[in-house]
Amino acid sequence: MIYVSVGTHTDPFDRLVEAAGRLAQREEVVVQRGTSRVVPGTALVHDVLPPPEHEALVRRSRVLVCHAGPSTLAAAWTLGRVPVVVPRDPARGEHVDAHQLHYAATLAERAVVVLDVRELADAVDRAAERRIPPLGDGAAFAHAFGRLVDQVVARRR
Repeated sequence: MIYVSVGTHTDPFDRLVEAAGRLAQREEVVVQRGTSRVVPGTALVHDVLPPPEHEALVRRSRVLVCHAGPSTLAAAWTLGRVPVVVPRDPARGEHVDAHQLHYAATLAERAVVVLDVRELADAVDRAAERRIPPLGDGAAFAHAFGRLVDQVVARRR
């Protein structure tokens, strides 16, 4: 099963939800679509999920596809999973600024980043083949997240 999570930001992320519908043609897909109103094919759809249900879907999924939200990424990394990250693009009305694009540019070691959702199926296959050391506790995550933030800040200088 592929779990697609767009997070809880108030702008819709229709581009990713539509792409999730195409994935649902080849295997089971569960989508947390937030404010998007797109119906993603045969995928099972939730607008918002309580944290325990979200975490259970991350654990059960073969691959997590998500926006570039740190807490969603942490859920995958804690399990040693490589998520597929589709950053929200402000030019498409998906967010208020480009911070997700900047953040996603630093994630190559721990994620498969996709800017063009037409490449999503291939990215899912590549992510399913990769594993990373799990971030088993909060301290390890905080350390890894801090390094990523440092990289983003360094690029802006």
